[in-house]
Amino acid sequence: IQSQNRMDENTDTSKTLGGDSMLRSVEMRVRSLLQAGSYSTGTEISRLSQLGIEYNRNGTLDFDENKFNQAVETKPREVVRFLQGDGGPGSGFINRVKEFVQTSVNGAFGVIGNRKRGLENRVRRIDQRIDNKERLLARKETNLRRKFSRLEEQMGRLQAQQGAVSAIGGGGGVAGAGIPLG
Repeated sequence: IQSQNRMDENTDTSKTLGGDSMLRSVEMRVRSLLQAGSYSTGTEISRLSQLGIEYNRNGTLDFDENKFNQAVETKPREVVRFLQGDGGPGSGFINRVKEFVQTSVNGAFGVIGNRKRGLENRVRRIDQRIDNKERLLARKETNLRRKFSRLEEQMGRLQAQQGAVSAIGGGGGVAGAGIPLG
């Protein structure tokens, strides 16, 4: 998430998700999931931090292996129950993670499915605008070709008139009269 969300003046946003609201939303949900307590297990262990898993200042997770090993050695059943749950709905950290992932990627109402539909709709609207512009340009081209054709016809007539006028004045006299003008 950190590498995908990083943005500066050189960021190529076609290759990252920098600044994307969905990414921030998923990050906040993951953070909340990992920092939340309890998970309905009724044990002394109610947070990941008690197992040595914590967020650090730069937004990544740190794992304290000694703290984890100590928890497993002194309270193995508590650790298992915290992770696995007691069989109830939403019970146990692992089940909560599974539920989170399933709802996030659910095509019908998940964050990713909603974002995908939103982007597809946006692409569809842009495609429609492109089609409209192409039709407008095609009509404009047809009109310009028609005008150009009329201009060419007009130019042909003017050139023919110029030729006729030149023929009249080009012989040095009045055409057909045989009278010199000079």
